[in-house]
Amino acid sequence: MQNHLSSTDTFHAAHDLTIIHDGSSWRLYNGVQAPDLPGSEQPGTLIALLEAQVHQITCLPAFAKARNLPGNGQLEPADIARVVVGWAPESRNWHLGILLAPKPQNNFQQHWCGLASWPSGPSNESYDQARRAGLALARVINRPFQLVPAPEPLPPMSGETQPITSTQEMRAISAAAIAASNGVGTYEQAAPRPVTPPVTSPLTPPRAQPVVEPLPAIKHRKPPFNFEEWTMREIKRGYVWGRRGRWLVSAVLRAAGYGVLALLFLLLGIGTQTRGLAAVEPGWLPWLGMVVAILLVGLAMRALWSVVVMADVVIDMPRQEARCQGRFFGQPTWRVSFDQIAYVLISQTPIRPEGRDKQAKPMNTSQDVWLHIYDGAAFLPVVTLGQVAGQCHAWGQLRQSYKSKGRRRLTLALYDTPAHHAAQVMADALQVEVWLDIR
Repeated sequence: MQNHLSSTDTFHAAHDLTIIHDGSSWRLYNGVQAPDLPGSEQPGTLIALLEAQVHQITCLPAFAKARNLPGNGQLEPADIARVVVGWAPESRNWHLGILLAPKPQNNFQQHWCGLASWPSGPSNESYDQARRAGLALARVINRPFQLVPAPEPLPPMSGETQPITSTQEMRAISAAAIAASNGVGTYEQAAPRPVTPPVTSPLTPPRAQPVVEPLPAIKHRKPPFNFEEWTMREIKRGYVWGRRGRWLVSAVLRAAGYGVLALLFLLLGIGTQTRGLAAVEPGWLPWLGMVVAILLVGLAMRALWSVVVMADVVIDMPRQEARCQGRFFGQPTWRVSFDQIAYVLISQTPIRPEGRDKQAKPMNTSQDVWLHIYDGAAFLPVVTLGQVAGQCHAWGQLRQSYKSKGRRRLTLALYDTPAHHAAQVMADALQVEVWLDIR
C-alpha cells in the first residue's frame, strides 16, 4: 500500500518571511530556508515566529510583544474573529493578518494583528500567494476568511516603493481590516480540515447596500480653530489646545468681582454689630450677610484656582508624544507616545438641524462635542467644547446612518464643523483615525 503524506505548501513573503503549511499546522518562519520537512534538501535551523494548530496558536514571546498579543504568546482559535488578507494602497502590497475578537479588556474593540506582507508591486503580482496563505491559516484554525480586495483600476507606480516599518504596515492595512467587520470586502469560507467536522461561520456575507449619492469632497481646514473657551493653534513643535485669552480675563474678573462683593458683605455685617448703627430687623440678617461673604470668598478662590491649574494639551511632533501640562508650571497630568495612541475619539450629542436656505444647500447644524485620545487602555480627555455649529452636506445620509448603532469613522461631509476638522488635524499628526461616538 502506498503511503500518502500530507501535502506541504510554502509561501515566501517580504522581509525574508516564510510560511509553511502542511495540512495540520501553519507556521511562520523568520527566514527563507525551509525547516526540517519531508523533501527538504538540507535541514533548517530557523525558529518559528508563530505556529497555528487546530486547537492553539503559539507565538514567540518577542513576536507576541511586538504585535501587542498576550505576553505568553498563547491564543485559541476562539480568540480570533477572522483571518484577513487585504490590499494596502499606501504601500501597494498585500498584507495577511488576524482580527482578534472584541473583549472587555480591549474596550470591546477589534484588534488587528499583522502577520506577513508581500513585496510592493501590481495588485495581481502576489495576490494568489497572499490569498492561499490566508486560506490555509483559516482552514487550520477553522475561522472565517475575508479578502479585502484592491481597488481597480490602480494608479501607476511612480519610482521604487520603499519598505515601510511594521508599525506603519499595521496602520496601513488596519483600516481595511476593521472595515471588513463592517461589511467591506469579500467573504470566502475556508474549507474545514478533513479531520474536523464543518463549522458554520458565525459571520454572514454583507447585505447589498442601497445605492447612495457620492459625498462631496471637503477640503481639510487648518488651525487656528477658535471655540467659546478653547482654541487650537499650530506652534513650532506641533499643535496645542489651550484656553482662550478672553476666558483667562473673564476668570480673573470673576475672582475680583466675587472678592469685592465679599468685602462689602463683611463690612456691612461687621459694621452693624460694632459701629452702633441702627438696628437691623430681623436681627439675623447681618449674620446671613457674613455667610454670603464667606461663600463669595470661596467662589473667588475657585475662579483663581482654575487659572492657576489651567492646562494645555500639546501634540509634540519632535518628541512624538501627546501630553496635558499646566500652562504656568508645566507639570504634565498625562502623557502618551504616538505609538501607543489607537485613535482620536469625538463624543457628541446627536446632531441638531438648524435649518437651511434652500433644499440644495447644506443643513446648518449644532452639537455638543468632547474630544479624547484613546491609548489602548483609557480615554484621555483633551477638551470639552460645548455647543459647536457646523454644516451637513448630505442630511439624508446622516439621518440614515443614525439607524446603525456603535462607533463610526469620521466623514467630514456629514460633520463639517471646526471641532471635527480639528480632530482630523490631530489624527493626521498622530497618524491614527478619528472615530465618532454619538451619545
